[in-house]
Amino acid sequence: ESVLHSEWSVQGRNGGHEFESATFLSNPQYVFDIIQDEDTILVSLEQHDIQPGRQHFGRQLNTIGYRVMKVEENRIYRVHIQGEHMISSDMTKGRSVFGTCKLFKGRYVIVPCANKNEVGPFMLRLYTSSKASGKELTKEGPTKTCPCSSLPTLVTTLTVEKLEGITKPAGSK
Repeated sequence: ESVLHSEWSVQGRNGGHEFESATFLSNPQYVFDIIQDEDTILVSLEQHDIQPGRQHFGRQLNTIGYRVMKVEENRIYRVHIQGEHMISSDMTKGRSVFGTCKLFKGRYVIVPCANKNEVGPFMLRLYTSSKASGKELTKEGPTKTCPCSSLPTLVTTLTVEKLEGITKPAGSK
């Protein structure tokens, strides 16, 4: 089990729940590894219990959910381009949302989300049959490339739409 605490905040850690929006990846992000060839995970996203008689005046439950993406094996910084979608929960205006999914060996990022402009603390639990070593990704990228040079100033993303005369190697995706 891995238990992680954080919050959606006005200061930029609430990108809304629209998975394809430009702001979605500004939500909190957590990385975890599946070390077996195949494993089933259970994800539980919970927010504080707000019921009549509790000391949470003026607070209401957020509409919450999550998305799990497969990422590179060496991922140590926050995701800025959507990874391979593995599972998404329904968005629910309730105290918790959970789901299960079978995943294969590799590294994954889970993004808990709430409606845009909804704030508040949450708890994320990951259960696997092996050690679930989840941790929050907080750094946007490396601070220095090396002591004698500056940070990169340009990033290029290339999308190949069509290839002709090239065959796919056996065993590739």
